[in-house]
Amino acid sequence: MSDQKPPPHAPDSGAADFGILDDLIGYTLRRAQLHVFQDIIETLKPWDLRPAQFSTLVVIGANPGLSQAALADLLSVERSAMVKILDVFEQRGLAERQPAPEDRRRNAVLITAAGRSLLEQASAKAREHEARMAGFLSSEEKASLMANLRRIYKENG
Repeated sequence: MSDQKPPPHAPDSGAADFGILDDLIGYTLRRAQLHVFQDIIETLKPWDLRPAQFSTLVVIGANPGLSQAALADLLSVERSAMVKILDVFEQRGLAERQPAPEDRRRNAVLITAAGRSLLEQASAKAREHEARMAGFLSSEEKASLMANLRRIYKENG
């Protein structure tokens, strides 16, 4: 039996040595993502939206008539998951699927008036969330961060 006490359940990150983890982009992104996602989840709760649903509604609103498949591809979501998101949107009256005029085998996805209203409200709160998460960055620092993050996913996607 050891006389050593186990480490505390949630050590102060300043007291721990993270070794190679401090040098890994993925680890650092994940740590930041945990905080950002927790805040956006709370931010979107009043509209009963999850981050993937909010992203989908934003893209539908900005690109009326995209197909389900195009939405899934643009947002890097499995097509079956996109169908579920759109099913929920239709049930809630936020979006609708209509046969595309140029190809009736394809469904065009359109935002409804209710969806547009909800999107405007949620987007305003999402901007507040963004200010909480990155308000300490200068506009140049934020632009650089965003450019580098986009570069990472474009180069590796």
